[in-house]
Amino acid sequence: MNIEKFLMLDEIVSVSDDRSSLTAYSAVPSTAPLFEEHFPDAPIFPGVLLTEVMAQAAGHLTMVNNNFEAMAILAKINKGKFIGIVQPGDKLRCKAILTKCERGFSLCDVRLFNNEQLCASAELRMKVLPFPTDNAKQLLIERHNKLRQCLTSNPDIEYTV
Repeated sequence: MNIEKFLMLDEIVSVSDDRSSLTAYSAVPSTAPLFEEHFPDAPIFPGVLLTEVMAQAAGHLTMVNNNFEAMAILAKINKGKFIGIVQPGDKLRCKAILTKCERGFSLCDVRLFNNEQLCASAELRMKVLPFPTDNAKQLLIERHNKLRQCLTSNPDIEYTV
């Protein structure tokens, strides 16, 4: 996770054959300026950033489902729940399931797990839009491909798939 660059996913480890689900991982940094005030001497990773982890996973799933012919941006959050505490150094698993994709929107059920315990969930509506430029499309495809290749190239992050 690179909070400063707003890159919340570290790797995408699987996309189902029918492109209806995606699993991604994200390692919360051990140190970051935001932990100094959220909360002093008791750092907790903010819920808004947990939502962004889920939204980025849903966005990648939507792009895959649309054969990278369109991008996705967060349009609406339904049934958002924060169940567990996420702290510096925690490793998160995010599971996004596409439940609907029609009329310029996708709907994803997304769950976030910390040590296999559910810590957040939401139903996310993603607006499906054309890429603003060919370069933007290329950059997002490159980012997706890089995330798919990280599993074997990042020895600092250990996950159970």
